[in-house]
Amino acid sequence: MPATIDVLGTITEKCAVFGVAGKNIDASRLTFYGLWALQHRGQESSGIVSSDGQYLYQHAARGLVSTVYREHNLAQLPGDIAIGHNRYSTSGGDDDLYNQPFLNTKNAIAFAHNGNIPDTSELEKFLKSNNISTTSLNDSGLMLAAIDHYIDQGYNL
Repeated sequence: MPATIDVLGTITEKCAVFGVAGKNIDASRLTFYGLWALQHRGQESSGIVSSDGQYLYQHAARGLVSTVYREHNLAQLPGDIAIGHNRYSTSGGDDDLYNQPFLNTKNAIAFAHNGNIPDTSELEKFLKSNNISTTSLNDSGLMLAAIDHYIDQGYNL
């Protein structure tokens, strides 16, 4: 989908998501390069979650890709699977708690979302009816909470 320009001439992109999986690859490094190439899609924060098949590892911080990652950060993201995200805030604030990918260690899920859900009222209603707090959750966090709820109920992805 091509970029749109708002009336002030600002590019109005909506985040970047990049993922890679393979055998005997440095997935986090490949994801880093993918996020670098997609930097124009989000410049508030960047994050990567990787997996070695047993554990999930995460690094995320505010800033551009070039400032968020150093060699030691990539070394702490082992594995053949990784997902990354560059954020352009569309919901929630610009606090670090909105940096993606979101990581849920309880059910071993990493979740990144590109876009915006303009009306989350039904999702919030569903979560609240299941006694799940929606405090400090943006639209992406609400989606992960709903997925987590279903996994807790015995469903799988």
